[in-house]
Amino acid sequence: RRCEHQRLGRAMLPVFMAVLAASPGRMTVSASQQFFATKTQPHMRPRARWQPVSCSDAGAWQCLKKQRAPLSAIRAQLKPRKSEEPKERDRILPDGGNRSQANGATEGLDERLEEELKELQDEFDAGVEYGKSIISRFTSPKVDDPGLPYADALTVVSGSLFVAFVVLAFGLPRPGWLAPLPGVPEWRALPYVIPAILHGTQLATCWTLGALAATAYEASAFTGTLKETVARTWRAGAFATGLLVLGTQTATWISFSSEELEPILGISDEIDYRLIRIADELIADVAVQAAALTAFRIFRWWDATKFNGR
Repeated sequence: RRCEHQRLGRAMLPVFMAVLAASPGRMTVSASQQFFATKTQPHMRPRARWQPVSCSDAGAWQCLKKQRAPLSAIRAQLKPRKSEEPKERDRILPDGGNRSQANGATEGLDERLEEELKELQDEFDAGVEYGKSIISRFTSPKVDDPGLPYADALTVVSGSLFVAFVVLAFGLPRPGWLAPLPGVPEWRALPYVIPAILHGTQLATCWTLGALAATAYEASAFTGTLKETVARTWRAGAFATGLLVLGTQTATWISFSSEELEPILGISDEIDYRLIRIADELIADVAVQAAALTAFRIFRWWDATKFNGR
């Protein structure tokens, strides 16, 4: 009977469709087709559309069973989804690169910065150590020959006395420091001896500081090679010359300031004459002391090598 009903429904379907098309009604053609299809053809009935549900709760399996979800949908629901958001290190930066590349560049920059800071720290430490070594030359000097500083000082004073003798003997213009000391009996050149010794003492002070700076009192300064001996002597002389120039400039400024004058060339003939005279005296002192100390240090080296040769 069921088959007969189906055949009858299929045969009456075109007639019924024609009637519906000829007479308007509330039911549309598509609705009527759907109605007769569901009544006469059960296999064409529309199934309930499955809506995906979340499987995070405990009753997810019961929901899936009730809705008769396909196996692929169940697997898709049960499979944990990967986050579609990019990781923090892979996020796109405004300049077009990603964060991982930026982090790599930052790490490289940090490494270079650390290397530069380490180099700067090493150079700073080396400079500090060098400064400490320079200071130690004055605070704790190494003097292998205790009598050498006294011998150098006597050589410098002897050079000043030699200059005073030549100036007084030949009637040359006397330097500013070679003035007779008042209150001393004028017997021969006695009034000029003490000023010459005082000037020589000032020069000896400059030389002693220069010798300490150049480590000219160590054994290698007079027991090594002749080249090393002369080099140490001239380095000490250069330091002493700088101190002498600085002291001369200070004394000149004080002297001119007390007279309300400016120590500048070209202002007046008197100032030019005084400044040129001071410069000549300075050059003469440096030349005489350089020759005297170089000769004495060469003699000291010769004596040391002769003694060691024995």
